[in-house]
Amino acid sequence: MDFLDTLKAKISELDEKQFYTYVISFFVVLVLIILLLMFYYFRSSKSLNKQIRDLNMIRATQIKEILTKADRLKLQKEKLDALLIQDPDFKLTEYLERVIAQVGLSERKDVVQVPQTTDVNEHYIESSIEFTLNDINMKQLVDFLVAVENNRRVFIKKLEITKSKTTANSLEVHILIATLFLKSA
Repeated sequence: MDFLDTLKAKISELDEKQFYTYVISFFVVLVLIILLLMFYYFRSSKSLNKQIRDLNMIRATQIKEILTKADRLKLQKEKLDALLIQDPDFKLTEYLERVIAQVGLSERKDVVQVPQTTDVNEHYIESSIEFTLNDINMKQLVDFLVAVENNRRVFIKKLEITKSKTTANSLEVHILIATLFLKSA
């Protein structure tokens, strides 16, 4: 209360010209403060709107990429299904025996493991076989890999090439080859 009383006393001591000067100064400062606040508000809202537009453009681009990738995956799945349906009785072991014999590496094959099957997802089963080719040269390896890759149904999952410990200028190759099968519905 003392503050208001002292303020009232100070105002009553002022002459009319000083009073209007203080009142106008007060309102000018008040208007300037309001204008400054409005400036910062609109400036920050403009900046935020620009950031929102930029984010929306980035998201739209990402959505287009995702949809494109989804279409490409759907097309690849359809092609894979068509490829797998063409030969439902495909036997990986028999195919590899035939390719190894065709390339002339039958006597070089060693450590053949039993084919293993694993569920890839709800649509496919993967069958894989792991084996070693001993004492072969680079040309024989390339011929074998080209022959394997000619069948689009078969893919090489792992390939380890090391220098042979027994024969000079030859290689030991450890290979994991796999194929996919459709799951029975």
